Amino acid sequence: MKAQKSMEVACLASEAAWTLFQKEVGEETLNSHPHILMLAKVVAQECKGLPLALITLGRPWHRRKIPQIGTSYDRLYDNVIKSCFIYCSIFPEDYEIYNEQLIELWIGEGFLSRVHDIHEARDQGRKIINNLKHACLLESCHDEMVKMHDLIRDMALWLYSECGMEKNKVLVCNKVSGLKEVQEISKWKEAERMSLWDRNVEKLPETLLCPNLKTLFVRECYKLKTIPSGFFQFIPLLRVLDLSHNHRITELPAGIGELKALEYLNLSSTGIRELPIELKNLKNLASLFLDEIYALEIIPSGVILSLTSLKLFSMWYDSGKSNGLRGHEETLLEELEALNSISEVTISITSALSFSKLKSCDKLQRRIWNLFLVDCGDLISLELSSSFLERSIQLERLDISICDELKDVKINVEREGWQGVVLNDVPSPIFTVAGGQYFHILHRAFIGYCPKFWI
Repeated sequence: MKAQKSMEVACLASEAAWTLFQKEVGEETLNSHPHILMLAKVVAQECKGLPLALITLGRPWHRRKIPQIGTSYDRLYDNVIKSCFIYCSIFPEDYEIYNEQLIELWIGEGFLSRVHDIHEARDQGRKIINNLKHACLLESCHDEMVKMHDLIRDMALWLYSECGMEKNKVLVCNKVSGLKEVQEISKWKEAERMSLWDRNVEKLPETLLCPNLKTLFVRECYKLKTIPSGFFQFIPLLRVLDLSHNHRITELPAGIGELKALEYLNLSSTGIRELPIELKNLKNLASLFLDEIYALEIIPSGVILSLTSLKLFSMWYDSGKSNGLRGHEETLLEELEALNSISEVTISITSALSFSKLKSCDKLQRRIWNLFLVDCGDLISLELSSSFLERSIQLERLDISICDELKDVKINVEREGWQGVVLNDVPSPIFTVAGGQYFHILHRAFIGYCPKFWI
């Protein structure tokens, strides 16, 4: 079907736009719940007066579906799950996040602080995600990931801003120009949570004057190469800092050591070569993520040992591009072993010597959650002794990969729920043998890409 004549359709004024949107939604739906009317106004404003957008977005607000959003939120059983739900609005529209990463952020924010340890917090977080999915406030997507529908995200942002009364409490900027605009009108001083996602940004503002800011995401800014020296100078209350997936950032400013309130730091998938010595000042840091930092060569001696509040540490890589810490892993293991606060560790080991060191760290073995033996060129034979297995009370995942000289592996375990060993992604029962008192929660072991293992 072809149009006979093209006509320019002008944008409507705000009052006319709202009238059109009300007409498309219908009075019955708008009056079905107190939150629905306010959410409708937020969505109508986002249409910026475009008639087609107002009609397209207005019609799906069927009276049998949209009111359930407000009702589902009201039925959430306590303030913890409500806080966890609203927090999801800090991500961009249609953003997919791994369940465990979301739970780790909730832990970092202190939402799950009522429980005694990290593992109880993870269990609680998983229950909350299931409850939010059951209430249709989160959607499952892909493997172990969730996302939030655009309309629900709009409502969550509105709720976070105290029902629209404090619109600048959370700022989600998909363009760095949006952040600059916020700075120019001084609204950013009110922000408690801010996230910047801009794949084209090459430069950040010199400073952030955000006296109330508690959460800052600068993620997936693929062209960003540096963070200004004064960037962290005026955000004294910052609790959560996520700089992950900024592949071109190679160093951090010394000013990061001034973030005395920081409890969560994620530097995963960056190009950082050396952790700044100033990290030693972060006495409240409880969660540190250094995953897939393949350029990392130096963790200054004593930095990890100085993090006296550290509970959750993660530094893994599962490919042959193991980072430059090879030869220095033993020192890292020693410092982790010496921490009294540590509760959960995910780590990659790249040599037989490092694995031997791990086996001598009794306390650390009890804290290992995920263990990756990757690119261990000097590992010929691997046997997990009964004493090692007995101490590995938290080990949930064991991956052995790209160990070119590995010929022999002995893993003794048999218990209900054990999924067996996966050889190059093919399940095998070969190593399922006696030893039911060990590997308390291990449910997956992977052995792959070890060419001599098959000879």
